[in-house]
Order: sequence, then C-alpha cells, then structure tokens
Amino acid sequence: MKTLKSTKHPKTNPSVGKVRLNLEGRRVGTWQDIVGLLFDNEIRRNIAIALLQEVANYQRQGSEFTRSEWPKVILSAMKNDPQLEEYAERMAEKFSELEASGIPRSELERALREYGEQLAEELGIEEKNPWVRYRGAYFIVLRVLERAGMIMKKRGTYVISDNFSKKLRIITKIWEDFALKTIENTLW
Repeated sequence: MKTLKSTKHPKTNPSVGKVRLNLEGRRVGTWQDIVGLLFDNEIRRNIAIALLQEVANYQRQGSEFTRSEWPKVILSAMKNDPQLEEYAERMAEKFSELEASGIPRSELERALREYGEQLAEELGIEEKNPWVRYRGAYFIVLRVLERAGMIMKKRGTYVISDNFSKKLRIITKIWEDFALKTIENTLW
C-alpha cells in the first residue's frame, strides 16, 4: 500500500499562514486598518484589501468569486505600489488580451508569468518578476483570511464571512469577564 507524502513544501516557514493580530501602537478606524493588524507586510496587506473588496463586490452583484479570479486581485494590489504602476497597467492589458483569447487557465498563468519577467526587465525593475512574488503572497493572504474567518469557501467560491467578528466578540466577552473579576477582587 502506498503512503501519501505531505504536500507541504519543505522550505515553507511554519508561521506562514498563521493568524496573528498586531495591536501594538495601532489605531483602528476603518476595516482596512483591521486588515493592517493581520498583515505587517505591505504587499500582503494590499492584496488582502484588494481581495476583500473583490469578494464583497462579487457578493453585492449576486455573483460568485471563484479561485480562478486571483489575477484580478493581484493586478489591483499591484496598482497600489507606486514603483509598479506601469508594470501593473501593462500586465492588466496582457491579462485582458489573454483572457479574451479564451486560452486555458494554465496557459494563461504561464503566459502571464513569462510576460511579467520580460516586462520587468524591459521597464528596468530590479526584481526579476514581481508577478511571481505577488502570486505567492496572494495564496498566503487567502489562507490567513480564511483562517481568521474574514472569508470562507462555500461551494468552490469565496464569500465574506462574519466568523471573524464572532471570534472577536467571544474574545471581548472573555476579556471583559476577566477584567471585571480582577477589578472587583482588587476593590474588596
């Protein structure tokens, strides 16, 4: 009988994909600020914001955000990086062109990866291929947002979830109970 090997990449840092809130010195006034508590890395933060906006937009329109929509999220996030604006615009044009041609998704992804590398060289971007870095970060962000309860997979699509707020309410209740008991015990 064959045993299945782990599909986990051996060089993957075990902390990648873990949910951690960094509250130190942070003020929260918007939902984007809350996302910033989860992601210190600017690229991941931009991807998370773009992903949540896309999923929410799809939901509002009564559509479904599928796993194959990730290139749109990456392109949206890249546009927020001033050093990659032109790169992102040209990648978006190439994506639209390839998508309109109707080629299979795997070929589209390969073509974007190759074009991304060529374009980075043409534009004099130091990084060999920003597209690959953003693509890798996207899947980490997706996993963190799922684990945090901000989004959930439902019948092969992603939707905004209220599990995150439920978890925070539970944490708030537990902490308030503890703090109240501590205060009461110190007063008597």
